[in-house]
Amino acid sequence: MNDKEFSDLRDEILGLSMKWIRATGLSQWMIDFVWKREPGAVLDESNSVMTFRSAEVSCSWRYMHATLTFYVPSVADYIDKEPVVDREERLETLVLHELCHLLVNETRQDEDQESHEERVVTQLANAFLWARNYWLGSRDNKPLSTSVDNVDTTVLSS
Repeated sequence: MNDKEFSDLRDEILGLSMKWIRATGLSQWMIDFVWKREPGAVLDESNSVMTFRSAEVSCSWRYMHATLTFYVPSVADYIDKEPVVDREERLETLVLHELCHLLVNETRQDEDQESHEERVVTQLANAFLWARNYWLGSRDNKPLSTSVDNVDTTVLSS
């Protein structure tokens, strides 16, 4: 990924983030963005399979402070992977999914609840996008993304 591609995708992610931060009432949070040039390589629980995450969130809900880290090359791979349904829709869903972690992170009691949180934030992201589409005149509330299987959205409590 060259500098221009990195910069263009970073700007696109940031623009979508600002849009949804306002729309979801997260403007009162202090949100830092970290942009990584390397893919987000992660070993699975058995330390035997390498996967790639596109983004991760570190959240301190008590202080309403979060850091969103985007592994820009992994984001590019995720939004362009086959089947390419709608690149912009896939990117917007990814960004909104990450932001939804800020809305629900304080309900997590321990790490065992991570999979529940992932399901909830995926459905919240879809709900926000469905509501937007409804008000824009589209009544087709089909799933908005094929999956977020390329995204490790582990939220680390500070």
